[in-house]
Amino acid sequence: MSKFSGTERCVHVPLHMPVAQPAVACATCSTPDNRRYCLTCGQVGCCDSLNGHARAHAHETGHWVMSALPLSRLSFVWCYKCDAYVIGPADHPAAIAQDAVVHAAP
Repeated sequence: MSKFSGTERCVHVPLHMPVAQPAVACATCSTPDNRRYCLTCGQVGCCDSLNGHARAHAHETGHWVMSALPLSRLSFVWCYKCDAYVIGPADHPAAIAQDAVVHAAP
């Protein structure tokens, strides 16, 4: 359960998201499973249930907010600093942007 509700938001969520397409595997160990996407720089790391490279990236860089992959309205967003889910799936900025592109296609 998120610590945040309504209009309250985590202060660590970046104002602008990376524009690059997420990698298909963890940048450190190359696993394609349980990937997390850094919403600050776009690096892909694996979750804590594997090798924890997403968490390591967050602590090394201060890029605290990661999204589960694939990016969609069902993706959760986690802040490693707050230790909480911080954006609900329906509000996920990547999903909203992705939907806009899909709906704009001829």
